[in-house]
Amino acid sequence: MASPDKNIVIVGAIAGILTAKFLKNSLPKDYRIVLIDTQDALFYPIAALRAAVIPGWEERIHTPFSDFFGKGSRHIALPGTTVTELKEHSVIVNKEHPEFGLGVEIPYEYCIIATGASQTPPARPAGPTSEEITGYLRACQKTIASATRVLVVGGGPAGIELATEVRDLYPNVGVTLVHRSDKLVRYVPGLHEKVLPILQGMGIDVVLEDTIVWPEGYTPGETVGEKTVFHTTQGRTIEAQYVYLATGNVPNSSLVASIDPSAISKNGCIRVRPTFQVDSTDPRLARVFAVGDVADVPEIKLLEGGQRHGRTTAANIRSLIAGKPATKEHSPRPAASYITLGSHNVILYTPWFICSGWFLSKIIPQDLHADRWRKDWSGGKQAHSGGHVKVCVAIAAVLGSITWFLRYLF
Repeated sequence: MASPDKNIVIVGAIAGILTAKFLKNSLPKDYRIVLIDTQDALFYPIAALRAAVIPGWEERIHTPFSDFFGKGSRHIALPGTTVTELKEHSVIVNKEHPEFGLGVEIPYEYCIIATGASQTPPARPAGPTSEEITGYLRACQKTIASATRVLVVGGGPAGIELATEVRDLYPNVGVTLVHRSDKLVRYVPGLHEKVLPILQGMGIDVVLEDTIVWPEGYTPGETVGEKTVFHTTQGRTIEAQYVYLATGNVPNSSLVASIDPSAISKNGCIRVRPTFQVDSTDPRLARVFAVGDVADVPEIKLLEGGQRHGRTTAANIRSLIAGKPATKEHSPRPAASYITLGSHNVILYTPWFICSGWFLSKIIPQDLHADRWRKDWSGGKQAHSGGHVKVCVAIAAVLGSITWFLRYLF
């Protein structure tokens, strides 16, 4: 088979992987995907917080890059490789790949920036290698199991999930969740009023409208390992052996920012058109797309949204290759998702209702789809994460209708 001479370069993160899935079987024979990621293994963040608490899970959330495209594919993956510069027709990487005939400058026809957002481990990889990720998660598990108290800073979905995972597995370990706002997950109306009683019922000490004053010499985001005293601005004192900082993400948009700072929005994300082409007048970005957490799209960043980003971008790249304009546009959707509350409860939120219950946790696999994703990333069929959310929504709607009808009768 002739060697492809036109590259579609995809830079990092899960939304890029999803885009590659939509593209890999539909490109002309003279095009190939070059997937570049700083990690040496594909990382599944959805189950990462559970893996930080439950022993044995540390091996279930990553899988080798080498199997992603399948044996004999013309598409290639470059794990453990960092893109250091974005240029008009090429990217510069930190090392050569002579096995593919590639130097440090890799040309592209189109480039997809899917660099995601930085977040404190364990929600994101603790290092570039599988060994570092596994070692870090095992250290977290050991520290949490022996802790007297765990401190969680941040009351969004990640903070809630880590706090409830700990209390669910270790009911004798105290958990304090400190949140600077007056409401948990405040971007979902009504969710605070539903989830707060559940957390308090699990014995989690929820502290609202307060912040941590970090001790001198402590770097926020470090897991402690030994008892450390923390103080809050409101005068509370908290002793904890493990700390999880869950105060949000920082978009990794520097590759585009170095070319056109005006293409970066106030929130740090890359401005994009509905087609996911970078919204810039700089000609050096004319062939560049941005997807996933790094793209400035007015919606809650969820995995299902990343799939839709990938599908739209793949369709537009195929159109451009065929000499047609990019016309497929993304329409943001209201968020419908769930937050796990340990292994035995889930709270589901939609634009229409919010509900929780053990029955929802029975619909969603205990591994949070980790095994299926690992299989799919090793050359299997395209993974779809939204199916169980749709089933949960349907069941909850039916149960809600029954409840309303019974109340109406009696």
